[in-house]
Amino acid sequence: MPCDRLHRLWPFWLWVAPDPVRRKHLIHRDVETVVSVSESPFAAAGDLRIVPDAYRAMKRRFADGEWHSVGDGLPRFRVEHTEKMIWSSPIVVPGRNIRLIIRGRFDSILLTEPAAFMMADFKCAPVKPEYLHKYGRQLHAYTYATEHPGVGSPIQRMIDGLGLLVFEPSTFAHEGETAQFGGALKMGSNQPKRR
Repeated sequence: MPCDRLHRLWPFWLWVAPDPVRRKHLIHRDVETVVSVSESPFAAAGDLRIVPDAYRAMKRRFADGEWHSVGDGLPRFRVEHTEKMIWSSPIVVPGRNIRLIIRGRFDSILLTEPAAFMMADFKCAPVKPEYLHKYGRQLHAYTYATEHPGVGSPIQRMIDGLGLLVFEPSTFAHEGETAQFGGALKMGSNQPKRR
């Protein structure tokens, strides 16, 4: 029987709705409508503009086409693609009369030394260990959409691994009207992509 219903699944939704009850709910509702209710995890926390501004500044800094390193023993990397809207080819759900498309805007695809591609997410706050599986779920969804692109999706690439690039602000300095944050920059790439 052909599928007559098509739903878009945003990778962000996999982060905010990991429990089985909500996943079951996705089968019965237009996911795009549900997800667009809150575009940012910061929306419910009030005006936290500094976090999104620091996030954008960090992404701009690394998207300069140069090779970067964030510490000894970690691979050097260069941003190959950043903030592209991608979508997967339709996924047929067995036993249901629907198809799902994973659609979203990833942070970056990094080229690391030696010649591996990493789907990376940027964070501007310490990463809590209990959230790692949620970030992994989101990165796996972007990876799936990149490796199984839908018609017209701008990127088709095999991804070798997943990772986080994290700025953990810990200091604040100012002189007159000029101020800046300082802190640690960490890269975690110990979550291999599932095949």
